[in-house]
Amino acid sequence: SKNLPIILLSAKSEDADKLMGFEHGTDDYLTKPYNILELKARIKALLRRGVPPTATALQAIGYKEFLSALAGERSLEEAVEEVYRCRELGFAGVGELGPGGNHFALDDPGLIRVLETCDKLKLPVNFHVGEPIGHVYPGKDLTPLAGFYDLAERFPSLTMILAHMGGGLPYYELMPEVRRLFKNVVYDLAANPLLYDIRSVKLTVDLVGADKVLFGTDFPLTIYPRQCLDRNFSLFVDNVVENSGLSEEELTLVMRENCLRVLGRQTGRA
Repeated sequence: SKNLPIILLSAKSEDADKLMGFEHGTDDYLTKPYNILELKARIKALLRRGVPPTATALQAIGYKEFLSALAGERSLEEAVEEVYRCRELGFAGVGELGPGGNHFALDDPGLIRVLETCDKLKLPVNFHVGEPIGHVYPGKDLTPLAGFYDLAERFPSLTMILAHMGGGLPYYELMPEVRRLFKNVVYDLAANPLLYDIRSVKLTVDLVGADKVLFGTDFPLTIYPRQCLDRNFSLFVDNVVENSGLSEEELTLVMRENCLRVLGRQTGRA
């Protein structure tokens, strides 16, 4: 798994940001807005180097960008074709899809069509999820959490990765009906230090199980702005390892194995 290629798609264009990305293990770096033809060429170049075909990174494009396809207006059929194309190129999933930021609802017919395709191809889908209370900040998504329940009911076999600890949804897995329905829903820790106390990691693991929580950072966001202005995520790693209260077995799952399992499902890897 350590040899899987990573292409980092980022709005950060400074040389320091690119260097930081390469220092943290990315194989290529492309700034937004980017040309889809250039992205294709870079993917093909990575594949020519003999790297395994399954990328570790989820493709960082939004649902509305599926429809415009990054290079001009496209039809819904072309959006579906884009999912197939990316799957053939080795992408491991789709996301991060931000409903609020891209002005679409979770019952949008176009989104449903894309999710049907992901379900058929066994591609996990990563959603940006915001907590429904608290202060408003750039990027906060107030899409009603009930919509994710409806999606889980509609697509029981689709793996959904709900970012930012699912906006509090793990608590509702104490309800037996939700727990049964959310059997293929997992949660990531992206931006956790900006939102929650470190104790939230262990509490979430206790609520849903260690096999349903994935380490995430929300790169290139600075998640410790008062302690570290650069994007050095070792602080977060250290905090999870040393202060979250997770056991060694739980840490192994959260920090590594769960991600490999979720992103590897389409190729049958354990």
